[in-house]
Amino acid sequence: MGKPKQWLIGAIAVAAVLPPVLAATVLGVPAHLLLTPQGIANAAREFWRIVGPGGQLHPAYFLEHKGHLVIEGLLAVIIMYLFLQHSFKPKARSEEPLTEKEIDQLCKEWKPEPLVPTLAEQDKLRTRVVTGYQGKHVVVDGKKALDLATFNFLNLGNNANQLEVARKTVDKYGVGSCGPRGFYGTIDVHLHLESALAKFMGTDEAIIYSYDIATASSVVPAFANRRDVLVVDELCSFPIQQGALLSRAQVLWFKHNDMADLERLLKQVDADDKRKKKPLNRRIILVEGVYGNVGDLAPLRQLYELKEKYKWRLMVEETHSFGVLGKTGRGAVEHAGLRPDQVEIICGSMGTVLGSVGGFCVGSNEIVEHQRLSGLGYCFSASLPPYLATAAHASLDTLADKGPSLLGALRKNAAAMRRELKKVPGWVVAGGGDAEVSPLIHLHLAKPPADARAHEELLHNLAAHMLKSSGVMVTVPVYSCLERSPPPPGLRMCVSAALEDADITAAVNALKKATKELV
Repeated sequence: MGKPKQWLIGAIAVAAVLPPVLAATVLGVPAHLLLTPQGIANAAREFWRIVGPGGQLHPAYFLEHKGHLVIEGLLAVIIMYLFLQHSFKPKARSEEPLTEKEIDQLCKEWKPEPLVPTLAEQDKLRTRVVTGYQGKHVVVDGKKALDLATFNFLNLGNNANQLEVARKTVDKYGVGSCGPRGFYGTIDVHLHLESALAKFMGTDEAIIYSYDIATASSVVPAFANRRDVLVVDELCSFPIQQGALLSRAQVLWFKHNDMADLERLLKQVDADDKRKKKPLNRRIILVEGVYGNVGDLAPLRQLYELKEKYKWRLMVEETHSFGVLGKTGRGAVEHAGLRPDQVEIICGSMGTVLGSVGGFCVGSNEIVEHQRLSGLGYCFSASLPPYLATAAHASLDTLADKGPSLLGALRKNAAAMRRELKKVPGWVVAGGGDAEVSPLIHLHLAKPPADARAHEELLHNLAAHMLKSSGVMVTVPVYSCLERSPPPPGLRMCVSAALEDADITAAVNALKKATKELV
């Protein structure tokens, strides 16, 4: 053990002595003076003489004495080495190649995975085929039925005036527009419809989109980006959810129609921005006038007070409230006693009350004109076929002329239907309070099966029984798997202004009969 220990001590001694000796040799300073103040100063001067301008280790000195030839020669050697490498050639396989017989056997054993999984029978889409015009009654799967499934709330779709206007438009303009609005797809009937919508809604301007589901998902990203904040009701429909996602903004969700939770989030955003000293950004509250997934109303008066208090903007999606709520049918904003200019953005669908296709957005000139360059569904989709624009215009004229009488009948029928459905045992009617005026009714089983598949299958059987046995058409809503908060399964009924008391009674009796036989 003595020799290794002596060797270690010797190595430590050399390591301690060698650096000063080498430094003294290179810098020309005696080793015993190297660590003194004078020695350090002399060493620094000597070091600068060697590596400074003119010194033997300075790059300029090196290049002046043909040092660049050394670098160039080194690079040439590296390039030649890489050029002579054969790594790009595949190495010979050490294994023996497969024989033809082995290849055939592997091909026989290979079973490709299907592109989509095989769907169980209960998972397949159940399609009802409609033949003929859709009105109060409709022929579906060859059977005449009372229509409680479509959003034709005022029964304006396919009325005689709308059909005649559409025929004349096809004769004059043909069927399609064949281009986006900014690329020769703007037709005069589009501009006439936009002017009529702005006038009816009491706003500066309006813009129309070719597809209603793309309206909200185009409007939201047009006004928000990654620096902005969106606060959204948790039960907003899929287009709004997609719009919030596409905007890349910070998205916060508040409990459905819970104003205390909403105010909590508004305070939280305010406090966070002040603490982090964030720059000014856009802050928007997103709600629906009538929630398509629930059927109840947004408390817009309270929402307006909160957005004014905390200096936020408000966007209201009026797909199921336009032409349904308000004194003249302008929607939930009018129903809440607010002026159109008190809500920054209002959008909705022309595929419900107007009985056409497409969507719209109304507001100030700045709000609308900004979308003509930033609304993706407006800029990149073929414009609305002309006959659908004139059909929507015709229905809008009817709404403006006969709105009060049609709206009165619709609200009477909606209240009566809800009142009678609440008496049906085994069912729960979604919504309450202000929801009495909503013609969109969601029904849920009071005691649903524990198994989700069995629950959904039971609902489809109930809807099929009502159609086949009683001639009443209702629907089981289908929601996207991407829904953030999908509502519970149930039945959906859409009340029309054309219904009579006998129709409401027939619908309620059909539900009672199906429930008694199947539940």
